[in-house]
Amino acid sequence: MVTAGDDLLPQVAAKNTVRELKERIHSEKPHLYLDRQEIRLAKRGKGLDEKKTLEELGILSGTKLFLKDLGPQVGYRTVFLAEYAGPLFIYLIFYMRPSLIYNAELAAKFPVTTTMNIAAGCWCGHYLKRLWESVFVHRFSHATMPIKNLFRNCSYYWGFAAYVAYYVNHPLFTSPAMSQV
Repeated sequence: MVTAGDDLLPQVAAKNTVRELKERIHSEKPHLYLDRQEIRLAKRGKGLDEKKTLEELGILSGTKLFLKDLGPQVGYRTVFLAEYAGPLFIYLIFYMRPSLIYNAELAAKFPVTTTMNIAAGCWCGHYLKRLWESVFVHRFSHATMPIKNLFRNCSYYWGFAAYVAYYVNHPLFTSPAMSQV
């Protein structure tokens, strides 16, 4: 038997896996769903493998375990879809509606160039491919990541999409010679 640190789980059998321990914690504290928990042997230690039994990990009776709350989590597929859909839509706003971003008179005065069309096609193709891969191809090693990372990652992708789109689709953009396109 293993005793948990704060008497949340007074007795746990050594044959139980770490995942079963997490499930038991979740039944006691529903806000701590499985992906939000990390069980450790030391306060700053590495998380224990969910598939191993407590016995395999050498956890004996009276061993103190530490539970780290990883905070709110979001699925990786959701993260990638948000990261990649944003740049696609942001770029298309700059490309298709330049009057919303730039001076309306200036945008009307200068037409869309071949370079802008090629750039939009490449940009859209790239992000559509990434979205397709996120849905149909990728297998994620972890089910979730902290939700705060979603905002950081999206800010990066969306911000650089706006930065690139602003200059590539600017009405005063000087396209290179056709021999260079």
